[in-house]
Amino acid sequence: MKKTSGAGVTLVELMLALTISILVVSGAVRFFAGFSRRNAQQQRNAVFQQQIANAGRLIEGDIRMSGYGLPGNGIQIDETSGTIDTVHLFSNENDHTYALKKESLSGEQTIKVMDITGLAEGNWICISSGSNVTFREIELVAANGKIGFDTPLSFDCTVDTTKVFGADRISYYLETKNGSKSLIRRKNTSFHTVSSSMNHLAIEARNESDSLLTSNYQEARNLSFVVGGGSGTGGASANVRTDTVSAFIRNYL
Repeated sequence: MKKTSGAGVTLVELMLALTISILVVSGAVRFFAGFSRRNAQQQRNAVFQQQIANAGRLIEGDIRMSGYGLPGNGIQIDETSGTIDTVHLFSNENDHTYALKKESLSGEQTIKVMDITGLAEGNWICISSGSNVTFREIELVAANGKIGFDTPLSFDCTVDTTKVFGADRISYYLETKNGSKSLIRRKNTSFHTVSSSMNHLAIEARNESDSLLTSNYQEARNLSFVVGGGSGTGGASANVRTDTVSAFIRNYL
């Protein structure tokens, strides 16, 4: 009688099966890892694009209010080596206007007004005398109508020709912390991070003739903000999207 062999697996067959299994598992792991990275990147892109959209709406609204209730367009711009670093947008939404109580001379750091309704330390005032317009942060408000500020006056303020307006200042700039940049909106003394993903901010100012301004920003009638940045992690940033927010400044006297 012939003896049959047992239903075993040879070493070659076992090694072949193990190799195939390793290849299948390895491929599945690589596919899952790639899928997870793409999915995470898409989620970061979506969040970043939403941040840009929100920033755009916020910036556009602030531009449109710039100069409201004030002489001029309410714009101040800070530059370093010809590059705009910060834009300040002033407005007087409460329509507070004040008359001088007495004259103030150039070089003084205080003025006296008839009343102090609506004035507070940390807010701003706009002083207009003839063709001279300047903004000062309020450092002191006294009961007798005395207002103090750090920077001295650069022109004489006479009772008959000077008007003082209450003002709020909104500033936009990039702030660097721990190697990454964030877009900051500051209103008077309050800070708000608009986006922690943005690393690019470019600003253009144009006059009524649509000519690009590099000085005399009080002539600006249109501001354009180019905002963009990265969705990478660990300091890696890719400019996946850049949007331009442009608005006309209509609130000037």
